[in-house]
Amino acid sequence: MIRDFFYSIIQFFSTSSMWLIIAVVAVFTLGWGLLEYRLRRNAKLYTIVNAVLLAVSLFFILSITLLVRIPDDYQRVSLIPFDFVYGSNNSRGLFKSMGMNVVLFIPLPMFGCSLFRCHSNKSGLIFIASGIAFSFLIESMQYLFVLGQADADDVIFNTLGLLIGYLLYRLHDRYIMKRKGNIT
Repeated sequence: MIRDFFYSIIQFFSTSSMWLIIAVVAVFTLGWGLLEYRLRRNAKLYTIVNAVLLAVSLFFILSITLLVRIPDDYQRVSLIPFDFVYGSNNSRGLFKSMGMNVVLFIPLPMFGCSLFRCHSNKSGLIFIASGIAFSFLIESMQYLFVLGQADADDVIFNTLGLLIGYLLYRLHDRYIMKRKGNIT
């Protein structure tokens, strides 16, 4: 049942246009912001919801990048950043792949920083560094278990997703939550 759910989500992302995926992420981000605004008054529920959402996001990333993949015949690694620009015939597929790597990692800092209350840039940077280490771990696992190409570009675009998610968190925290006086 859970596996079928993840397969249907993967199918949605692989068949939908990039603009639809961006729209889904925008609606998701707006929904998170509204939920965040409502839950800050109840600290215990706020913590539980953000912990669950962070765990679901981590599981979803692991599912897409590792668990539902079928092993290849040989190990591949690409350590040269942006080498896809020169060697690709399918620019639309590459754009979508890059976008997916960004989109997958946007929720992590939003939920994680909400959970661990990253109110300073130092704590935010520590969380982003943890996300980059998680991305390296995924690429290493893909290489070790022959589950696709371990690619430096994936780490770069995952990091971009982490930065976007952190900026969305900071924007929400600074301009919406502080104006309402709901900072915990």
